[in-house]
Amino acid sequence: MTLFLLLISLAFSILIVFQKVVLINVPIRIVCSISLTLLLYSVAFYLILLAGLSFIVLLNFAVLFQLIYIYKFLDFKQLLLIKFQYFNSLVLLIILSTAVLIYQKRVIPWGAWDGTFIWNLHAKFLADQEHWQQLFSKQISWSHPDYPLFVPSLIAIFWHSEGSFSTIIPMLIGLLPLLGIIVILYSSLNNTLVGFIPCVIILLDSVFMSQASAQYADTWLAFFILLGTYLLVSINQNKNLILVAGIIVSGAFWVKNEGLFFFLITTFLVFFQFKSDKKLILKYFLGTIILVIILILFKIKNSAENDMLPGLFSTFGNKLLDSNRYILIINFFKITILKKFPILPFLLLFSIFYYPKFKKLNIYPLIGIVFLICTYFFIYLFTPKDLAWHLETSLDRLLHQVYPTILMLFFIEVDGISQRQPDFKL
Repeated sequence: MTLFLLLISLAFSILIVFQKVVLINVPIRIVCSISLTLLLYSVAFYLILLAGLSFIVLLNFAVLFQLIYIYKFLDFKQLLLIKFQYFNSLVLLIILSTAVLIYQKRVIPWGAWDGTFIWNLHAKFLADQEHWQQLFSKQISWSHPDYPLFVPSLIAIFWHSEGSFSTIIPMLIGLLPLLGIIVILYSSLNNTLVGFIPCVIILLDSVFMSQASAQYADTWLAFFILLGTYLLVSINQNKNLILVAGIIVSGAFWVKNEGLFFFLITTFLVFFQFKSDKKLILKYFLGTIILVIILILFKIKNSAENDMLPGLFSTFGNKLLDSNRYILIINFFKITILKKFPILPFLLLFSIFYYPKFKKLNIYPLIGIVFLICTYFFIYLFTPKDLAWHLETSLDRLLHQVYPTILMLFFIEVDGISQRQPDFKL
């Protein structure tokens, strides 16, 4: 019964948020509404745990208030005006079905190492409202209890409602960002054929699909970076998106610690790009403020110290001037890209050759991705961990996080539609 109520509540929330999101692009509007809803429930669940309240009781009240809101304020006429483009919808459905089949073949029930011993382990603690704070015990410091709670809280919500630790829950939650990435890549382009190409690249990329099937949070972070970038690219056509963009961009750091770098870089670029429009900047910061407060609360009240921070800048000068570290990092970047992301050099060469023909309206998001990669580079430079081991175990996942966004920005420029109105309709 509780699981049924949760599903009803989620559906009501998505419907309510869908009415508020001003995206004309219906598939991405649906994805955005689901993302905002999941962020809301993740944060609400954490606050419920923190306050020691009953999740079941509050869920019943939530459904009641949602019913009242839908009855009083939901405009069903607006929903009925949604138009369908059946060919595009059919193509997208085929792509999504293919993604599900590939994911099903590759997925591991409890995930790979991080999926089992970080995200699903954290979820097991969070599902127990009485003992959830034992998650932050030093005895399991190896499981990185400083990591944000988005993924484990979503798993815990369903486990708590279902009353059992079913493997199907984390497997389904691991599938969602992959489907969201596919929808955004396809629907962000007007030309159906051009939108089809990056989706095929993703589906045929065994490395990407294996990582997406590992139940790591990196695919969720890749999704939030992609969606946040798409919303910011669309700001010039619809400035009302800035509030939603602020929520999604800040949601990245509720997924993984690396998301904080994306948030800080993107926030700086938003301020620089729209510095003449103070109202726009204010709306962006209003969108970010809730999750910023939640993150600060989490870091102060619960989160253990990150294992990287104490030694990150030790022997700063020696590492900064150590040419061997630069050579090792550059070589790892080169090997990882050529071995696991071989299409990236082709995209770079193509972009250099055709750069004069690009409209270059996506320059700020592109600068953001470049800065993000540079940030990763310097973290490796100063890492207190063994440098070779650190690169070997994480570089491919960091590139995984920005890979879909690079594909989207590239194909938007190639198609010459960066100035279009987001008018794709499902």
